[in-house]
Amino acid sequence: MGNDQDLLRLAEMIKAHDIQAFRELYMRYMPILQAFAFRYTYNSEIAKDLVHDAFIWIWKHPEKIDTQRNIVHFLHIMVQNNCLNHLRSLRIQDSHDEKLAEALLFSSSTPFIDEMDDRQQQVMQKLHSALALLSPKSHEMLLLHVVDGLKIKQIAEKFGIEESSVKTHIKRAMKLLREKLSAFFLIYFF
Repeated sequence: MGNDQDLLRLAEMIKAHDIQAFRELYMRYMPILQAFAFRYTYNSEIAKDLVHDAFIWIWKHPEKIDTQRNIVHFLHIMVQNNCLNHLRSLRIQDSHDEKLAEALLFSSSTPFIDEMDDRQQQVMQKLHSALALLSPKSHEMLLLHVVDGLKIKQIAEKFGIEESSVKTHIKRAMKLLREKLSAFFLIYFF
């Protein structure tokens, strides 16, 4: 089966819960759809799971199959949506971890390392590694501003420099932290 008429007939058979028709659809298009999903996820197991989810949905909801449309196109769209939803959930998790890192940095009461789960410990370790990349002056200014809550003016007075210099140090420090932590989260999840 491959032409449009055959695919329409296959869709009708699947709608009637024909296991052989479903098996044929699965065997023929699973590898193609998995390769398609891999382009989104860069993870073959996740890609396989997302495609399986689409096939399972088809099997459980045969009444929703439009027998006047190409079922492979329908599956393709479902897999694409599954991939996009998966990526969206990763972005939400990524954002959560970035917020966790900021909270750990900006919190004056960092939890004890043994009270953190593995993920939080990894975020904390990466945060400390990123902080170590800052110049001692930028590091101190950032902590004074964020952790101790000192105003820019107070920090400038403490160091005997212009407020604009303090702002520059803090902006550069935050930019470096975001870059390093964003790279970590991207590598961690992909």
